[in-house]
Amino acid sequence: MPLIAGWKSHQGDLPDAASPAFDDSAWPVAKPDAKGNIGWPKGRRVLWLRQWVTIPRDWQGYASAGTRVHLNLIWWAEKAEIYVGGRFVQAGDLYDAVQRVPVTAAARPGERVLIAVKLTSPGHDSGALSQSRLDIDAPAGRTDPGLLADELEVVDSYLKEIATPTERRQWRPALDRALAALDWRALSRRDQARFEASLTRSRERLVPTAQLTRARTIALLGHSHIDMAWLWTVPETKEVIERTFRSALGLMEDHPRLDFAQSTAQSYQWLERERPQLFDAIRQRVNDGRWELVGGMWVEPDLNLPDGESLVRQVLYGKQYFQSRFGRDIRVGWNPDSFGYTWQLPQIYKKSGIDYFLTTKLDWNDTTKFPHRIFWWQGPDGSKILTYFSNLLGAQIEAVPMAEKARAYEKNTGLPKLMWIYGVGDHGGGPTRDMLDQAERLASSPVYPKIEKTTALAYFEQLAAADPKARRFPTWNSELYLEFHRGTFTTHAGQKQKNRRMEVTLAEAEKFSAASTVLQSTAYPAAELEVIWKKVLFNQFHDILPGSAIPAVYEQADREWREAQAAGEDLRTGALRALAAQADTQGAGLPVVVFNSLATPRDAPVALPAPGNLRGARLVAVDRTGKDVPVQAAGDWLHFWAAGVPGIGHKVFWLRPADAPAPATTGLENAYLRVEVDPRTGDLASIFDKRTGRETLNGPGNRLQFFKDEGQYWDAWNIDPDYEKHPLEAPTLVSLQTVEQGPVRAVVRVVRRFRQSTFEQDLILYRDAPHLEIANRVDWQERHVFVKAAFPLAVRSEQATYEIPFATIERSTLRDTPARKAQWEVPALRWADVADARSGVSLMNDSKYGHDARRTDTGTLLRLSLLRGPEWPDPKADLGEHSFRYALYPHPGDWREAATVRAGLEFNTPLHALPQTIHPGTLPESFLQLDNPQVVVAAWKQVEDGKGWLLRLYESQGQPAAARLRLAIPVRSVVKTDLLERPIAALAVQDGQASLQLGPYEIQTVRVQF
Repeated sequence: MPLIAGWKSHQGDLPDAASPAFDDSAWPVAKPDAKGNIGWPKGRRVLWLRQWVTIPRDWQGYASAGTRVHLNLIWWAEKAEIYVGGRFVQAGDLYDAVQRVPVTAAARPGERVLIAVKLTSPGHDSGALSQSRLDIDAPAGRTDPGLLADELEVVDSYLKEIATPTERRQWRPALDRALAALDWRALSRRDQARFEASLTRSRERLVPTAQLTRARTIALLGHSHIDMAWLWTVPETKEVIERTFRSALGLMEDHPRLDFAQSTAQSYQWLERERPQLFDAIRQRVNDGRWELVGGMWVEPDLNLPDGESLVRQVLYGKQYFQSRFGRDIRVGWNPDSFGYTWQLPQIYKKSGIDYFLTTKLDWNDTTKFPHRIFWWQGPDGSKILTYFSNLLGAQIEAVPMAEKARAYEKNTGLPKLMWIYGVGDHGGGPTRDMLDQAERLASSPVYPKIEKTTALAYFEQLAAADPKARRFPTWNSELYLEFHRGTFTTHAGQKQKNRRMEVTLAEAEKFSAASTVLQSTAYPAAELEVIWKKVLFNQFHDILPGSAIPAVYEQADREWREAQAAGEDLRTGALRALAAQADTQGAGLPVVVFNSLATPRDAPVALPAPGNLRGARLVAVDRTGKDVPVQAAGDWLHFWAAGVPGIGHKVFWLRPADAPAPATTGLENAYLRVEVDPRTGDLASIFDKRTGRETLNGPGNRLQFFKDEGQYWDAWNIDPDYEKHPLEAPTLVSLQTVEQGPVRAVVRVVRRFRQSTFEQDLILYRDAPHLEIANRVDWQERHVFVKAAFPLAVRSEQATYEIPFATIERSTLRDTPARKAQWEVPALRWADVADARSGVSLMNDSKYGHDARRTDTGTLLRLSLLRGPEWPDPKADLGEHSFRYALYPHPGDWREAATVRAGLEFNTPLHALPQTIHPGTLPESFLQLDNPQVVVAAWKQVEDGKGWLLRLYESQGQPAAARLRLAIPVRSVVKTDLLERPIAALAVQDGQASLQLGPYEIQTVRVQF
């Protein structure tokens, strides 16, 4: 029974408006729009709706006495309150926006019931009530016409879409006879007994078709997606978790059909600390098998932006927590709501003991439809995990939509059993009593597909048993790219920069602390590091790091980033000081101990504050062999080029007075590059690569391109797909000047202005560096503007290569298929590269993620996304000052020959210089040596049980690699482990060294003991 046309309305809050005694005679009747919605303005405005419903003698001929009546509403509102007869019965919000609440359990003709609804519009969007009706269910013990109607529709659909020709011939007559049995004339004559008799006959005639429909099964699993922070803060999330979990436990008491799955170790840790009795009740249900732990990660993180080691720690700390508190080894990966999934996830999962993965987000694609519902997802190393695309989050228990999804699933996979995830989500909620009642109603049907409960693990194990050799289901050997929410690679640039810096800081703090403990027996700060890691992992959540949360979320996140950064830097500095104190610094001049945290020897710039007694002096830096290099002063800083700093080790230089001035660099030119700047625009006019003899650019480079970027509902998430059709004016050149021209580097400063924003860019070319660095200081004051740094390259390639966690991926530069057209903005970590048969160009960055590369008639356009200006859900997102760097690196050959992986790591991981007093020491120059730069050391840390040392390595070029591992202290044993540090196999050790073999893009973890 529709209600949409009968609402009286009032805009604005009123006390007692839900009361039956309230006088609404002056309220106008709300007029639905052309879509049938009742709307009202955005801005958190209140709309009251009231309607008196009188129970009629019959519902279009069906006797109303004793019927069960429910109010069925769908809204778009930030908050909602439902009142029946003046009594509050249900609340909801943007996420809990589909409600079915009881009006009466046994209707009485002539009874009047007041229904009142208070709705608050979203801050960013107009509100709407899009559905309001009464659902009528038959009294208990009578054939329910609504259920029979669902059964008839479902049987008809199965006959049309699933049945074989033989089955259609066999069962179509039964359906026709069932339809013919319905006595509509009896209904129009209000002959209840005769109409009910016809319902019974119809059901009896339909039952034989159960041989078709009940050969199918829909397996139900309750769940509540809970965002750790989004349009609400973390304290509210804790309340949501408690409320949702208590609700699930309470419903389990009355509904044995309810099994409930929930992820996110952080949620359970909060309860363990703050609600221990609730935590114990959950643990009991886990032991009973009714509450399933899934996911295995600390939170459900973004899976495009964190680096590989962050993703390993998500699983390590998550699974470690579940095992220690519940005795459960999680085997089902669960991340249904992140904005795309890195190609490396299958290997990380597989090597963590996670065999299966559930998601659904690619159903949000805006261009293509992902072809599979079940498939083997293969990572770049060949690891495979069985992956299931479930229904969308927040689903109800509804007969027709569930059967529709089951049919589509069967047509796609050939399997007659669907797992249906149900329960209110995002802001929690989970299964409702009405959902469970509807499940019982469907389970009672003799015709509807079988209803059973399941766990995710049980369902996946059934799927795996159906394909034991991984040949039945298709294999997907690439990333899971979401054709939507591409703006999340760029929005809230500060969060992304803080994350990148913390990833570097933690890696260095662990490596140098490990070296200090191994070489000097200092205490390893395991507990402190774990606290820092968990702050970082939490803020990698898929609505925090992508930039799609409200301002209050970022106020807390920024505090935690600052705390984590300060604590991480303290640990790193403490370890470095302890190590430097043991270095041999005996020699003439001021000793400076330079540390390298990467495993490969490095030639790289060093910057350190100028000691007071050396300011203004002309200096050189001299190494132990007597070789000297010039030192360049710039303000309060000294710069020199440190050559040959050992991998994960140190080198001592002495600052001494120079005998004579060193020759300065000439313009922006060195042995590798000659750079020219357009004096009219500040763009790069030319970058000539001396090693290849080629011009790098075929148009103005480092051009700042601005575009209008508006009109998207998901403002922070989505870039306007047509943004390139809306270019804005070019920036105005304010100034162009050389600010440094010394023996170490030249710096040309370009200042440009766009509307209310200023871009100050330092073009930095070191005498000995093969890349041009561009250091940016930006005052950003634009809204709904998107800015990119564009580099039109002379190289012409159909592929671009991008760094992803522990690997690389190639993506097309063509736009010749719908899927390729959809990838007009893609994520990458530290670099992207375009190359042809002769040479290439890498674009490196220190904190940016959004890229695009497109082949043109004359070359390839490679661009880095810098900043956006969305206003929802954070009206001031990205406003203010930003500092970041990127660099253009022309090179001979492709990215492998250019060692771009190494270059990107070095660009993000500066050398550390510690001035020292003169003292003797025995500190080894290299703490850890790996003789193959193809193999990257991602982590060196103490093992979790404190009994040994762990190294995480990965092959970085997609080719088999052999390497010998040597540490400063001879190794006694080396054991290969999984990512949870569980032993797999011992490796041979000879002369204190271990030989390693890695496959393409393989992540390898080894446990070392001395």
